[in-house]
Amino acid sequence: MVNVVTSKTIFQPNTKTSQMKLIPTSIFVALGSLSVFGQQAKLTATKTVLAPEGGSIKFTATATYDERPGALGWSISLPAGWSLRRTGGPNVPDISPIASNSGKLEWAFIAAPASPAQFDFVLRYPANSSPSNNIQAELLLCTNGKTTVVPANHLVLRQLPARPELQP
Repeated sequence: MVNVVTSKTIFQPNTKTSQMKLIPTSIFVALGSLSVFGQQAKLTATKTVLAPEGGSIKFTATATYDERPGALGWSISLPAGWSLRRTGGPNVPDISPIASNSGKLEWAFIAAPASPAQFDFVLRYPANSSPSNNIQAELLLCTNGKTTVVPANHLVLRQLPARPELQP
């Protein structure tokens, strides 16, 4: 099943009449990732269940593209109380946030690697984190002087129920 996530309208010049033509375009959710004109942003997690006592989750950010961009970056907004532990993986970005950063995290490749560009990062989350505070991410690609923003798939995180106290 494919769901429309967002729609935009672009303008295309009509060379025969010198007028602009409106072209509706859409971004579709497909197989757990989002794709825009051959570019795809996918965010996965090693687990999607939050422990009541807090903990860490490893995420993998994967960008795929038909044409290698001149530069690319990721922007990820964290829920309150969450922070970065580390960045690693096969294609570590040239510019990365430092450990313990929180709020909005940004990574950038000055020279984009071959597709797929993939790196991972570990986030720390506090005790009793609300699953309603999900991770929001987007991929930014710069190709031929044009920047394209591709929203990543939406990860659903849920909270593990607290363990009942044992009575003596």
